[in-house]
Amino acid sequence: YGMVLGGSFCNVYHNVLAFNLNFGLNYQDPSNNNPLRNNILAFNGTPSIIGASGNTGNVREYNCYWTDNPSGGSNNINQDPLFVNGAALDFRLQGSSPCLGTGTNLGYGLNRGAY
Repeated sequence: YGMVLGGSFCNVYHNVLAFNLNFGLNYQDPSNNNPLRNNILAFNGTPSIIGASGNTGNVREYNCYWTDNPSGGSNNINQDPLFVNGAALDFRLQGSSPCLGTGTNLGYGLNRGAY
């Protein structure tokens, strides 16, 4: 399993949720006003995000999804993040990654993901 979010007003920024057998992110009810920005959700079971219906204010933008592209949000990309060696849990990004420098400035750099 990836991340389970069961509350409100949590900033979910700069995470890598990858290679989970099931979901990448599960919104438990109620989960409201939890912005999801500059994250990578890749190689998870599908769908990448579950439990999003019925919850409000969970803005999803500037994330990278691969291989599942959840609906909603803005400025998200659906591309392979190009990990150095994801199978070995090395989630650093290759120099040609579409996640480098393409996020939004949250005070932690412009990359999507943790690196």
